[in-house]
Amino acid sequence: MIDEPTKQKRLLFISVAVLIVIAAAGIYWGTNKKQAGSTDENQPPSPAPVAISSVTSIQGVIKAIAGGAIYVEMDNPDEIVAGVPTPKKVIRVALATKNTVLTITDSNVPPPFAFDPVPPPKKFTLADLKVGDSVILTSAHDMRTPESFDVTHIEVIR
Repeated sequence: MIDEPTKQKRLLFISVAVLIVIAAAGIYWGTNKKQAGSTDENQPPSPAPVAISSVTSIQGVIKAIAGGAIYVEMDNPDEIVAGVPTPKKVIRVALATKNTVLTITDSNVPPPFAFDPVPPPKKFTLADLKVGDSVILTSAHDMRTPESFDVTHIEVIR
């Protein structure tokens, strides 16, 4: 015969084991329901894409160079919408003036440590540009519609 304290210990052990199994099943079921559901009425709707009103800086790839004119393939600035990639590419002419600043960023050089002095960007001339260079163009004017525009800064990323 089993004495009374042993019966109570067994009953307590079985009760705790059943509660653990029920809790684990509830957690498993709740987690999988959230992953599979995704149509919760309490979730806010995802934000709509926002149209950009002015484009003054854009990234592209140099396709040709003729004097101070740089032919750059870029995403169509007329179709730029925040958060939506633009599949259509266009070629625009960036006109370098005497006031255009040219800098180069070497993507293979690690950034300096937090307390090291930041070296000034390397400056170079239009003759240093090469077809195929990735560039970031900055202009004082909107670059959405004109086929050519003056640029204030050309940053080459190599």
